[in-house]
Amino acid sequence: MPRFSTPASILPIFLLCVFPIVGQTTTPLYPAPETTGFRFFFVQVMAMESLADRLKAQGKADTAARGAVQKAAQLTDQEATLLKQVAQQCNSDYDTETARGVSAVTDLRKQYLSSSASPAAIAQQISALEAQRAAVIGACMQELETGMGFKRFLVLRGYVGAHVVGNVKHVDVVLQPGAHGAPSPNPQH
Repeated sequence: MPRFSTPASILPIFLLCVFPIVGQTTTPLYPAPETTGFRFFFVQVMAMESLADRLKAQGKADTAARGAVQKAAQLTDQEATLLKQVAQQCNSDYDTETARGVSAVTDLRKQYLSSSASPAAIAQQISALEAQRAAVIGACMQELETGMGFKRFLVLRGYVGAHVVGNVKHVDVVLQPGAHGAPSPNPQH
């Protein structure tokens, strides 16, 4: 299977923020590194499907590309079908939530530049936006767990943990006044 690359469509996960979730009242179903890993995994699953579609359109064999994730993660045909359905819907839902978040961050930047809004309050609002995106991934993971069953989902979870989560790098983001209030990476991490 090809090495995982970072498509531009998922870079907003680093650009919006990776703040601790302030004021969260419920414990997430899955830990943050795992939901981030599954986000990348869902993108990877659909990238392999897209590659397979391109190969097929060119009259080339698409079976290996289509079955790469299934084989690597040791999924049954039914589980692979469920994974592709969930990944496609999850990517769509995540993109929708990201677009909403980008719009909200743009509004926050305007507010921050034109008022004396507290950077801490803005960080809390941005954290809430990120929590909504994490909730999308958590719901998708829950759907997989429900559809696959707990034991089989643990196998998939182990695969994602071993092959994806370790390749995702955490980036702390802090608000930097002066750059239009844009988040920027914290170089101390």
